[in-house]
Amino acid sequence: MKKFLYTNSSRPTCLKTTLSRILKNPFKISCILGTKLTDTATRTSYRTTPECLRRKGRLIGPCRYQNNPSRGCFVVLSSQRMKNPWKKLDSKMVHENPFFSVREDKVIRPDGKEGTYRVIEKSPSVFIVPITKKREVYLIGQYRYTTSLYSLEVPAGGSDGQRPLTAAKRELQEETGLIARKWTKLGVIQCSNDSSNHLGHIFLAQDLCETESNKMQDDGIDRLKIVPFKTVLQMITNGEITDGLSIAPLLMADLWLRTSNRRPCRPPTHMSQNR
Repeated sequence: MKKFLYTNSSRPTCLKTTLSRILKNPFKISCILGTKLTDTATRTSYRTTPECLRRKGRLIGPCRYQNNPSRGCFVVLSSQRMKNPWKKLDSKMVHENPFFSVREDKVIRPDGKEGTYRVIEKSPSVFIVPITKKREVYLIGQYRYTTSLYSLEVPAGGSDGQRPLTAAKRELQEETGLIARKWTKLGVIQCSNDSSNHLGHIFLAQDLCETESNKMQDDGIDRLKIVPFKTVLQMITNGEITDGLSIAPLLMADLWLRTSNRRPCRPPTHMSQNR
């Protein structure tokens, strides 16, 4: 197996571009190809290359042209769909509350030894990046009890059994008093996959208007800031914004805004949008 990393400042403009042209003109694509498949893949159209590789057993999963998260071609490598080395022998719930539950699994680890793995089960959350026509972002500020620090974050909250977009609209209005006429789903992230199955659905909210409904005080939010998007990125670099679940949506929004003429994204199939 050989690994090829191709980068270029430009990007492909057509799905039917041949792979030989893609190699000269992608926006960061990293893939693994078998040495015997390189020539065949080069002669195969970009649209059909994944099927060619799958038939040869070299690539498992789709190779899609989409605008998130890499702002380009999403390649599912065999390492992402590898056989699960963990085996679950038994499972029991050890704690439950309205916000999350803790499951304790008896497992056989990848090294063959038995062990216990505790998993935090939590319903999906939504994270919203509200941006104005002047490329300004609404951020909320609140004191976080767990860290004893004040934190600037994007509007966010639990889905509470609702569809992600419905929950995002509700959270935006509750936390900022805003409604958005244009919504774009940027993708789905795994919030803490070492200990939890918690997923986060990321949305970009545009064409904003204010309403009288605002529950900031009820949610513990004591400040609402409007910050130019360039300044927000500098605040991330300078360490003024440190919440990881805000940094990820902001950077995803930045990537989307750089090439906003592309099609809405389709998250990987193993991350259901309704989970």
